[in-house]
Amino acid sequence: MPRGRGTRRRRRRHRANGYLINQFLDSQANNRSDGYGGSLPRRLRFLREVAEAVAETIGKDRVGVRLAPLTTLQGAVDDTPQATYLAAARMLDEIGVAYIHIAEADWDDAPEMPAAFKEALRLIYRGTMIYSGKYTAERAEQALKNGWADLIGFGRPFVANPDLPKRLQKGLALNQLDSGKLFGGGAAGYTDYPRAAE
Repeated sequence: MPRGRGTRRRRRRHRANGYLINQFLDSQANNRSDGYGGSLPRRLRFLREVAEAVAETIGKDRVGVRLAPLTTLQGAVDDTPQATYLAAARMLDEIGVAYIHIAEADWDDAPEMPAAFKEALRLIYRGTMIYSGKYTAERAEQALKNGWADLIGFGRPFVANPDLPKRLQKGLALNQLDSGKLFGGGAAGYTDYPRAAE
């Protein structure tokens, strides 16, 4: 997890990828008829209550939220994702969480997140903005240059490239990830990818 000042840790509350809070947010997943379902303010209620409770417990400067506006994992689909997630970002800005981490859809034919959506998020949310999802060095540089993001996250490329920062900085080829070795199996696949030659 990202570290704050000194040894204090910021905690990321996972609200993306089809998990529980994502199911409350997304209109097609939330079929509730009580105070947590139906209208957008009601669908945002659970996220607000959790974020406020965690912020009150450990401090809002130690809380980050991961959101996945266009992913469809585990049936979490929203009819108006831009409206929903811009409202969520505005609410999280009001609460004052330390960062929002946007997980872009990253499968082969995934919908592209529109530039106007990213620009709107940047205007609404004043904290640190992190993006991840199939980013290359070029895409990362562009996102930083455009001001959409303050930081770019690299996940799977780091598994296959223990020296990823060096490779990106020097424009070196990346090792290809063997996804068949993830989440179980033998010892191979996490610590045995070669480093780039000096």
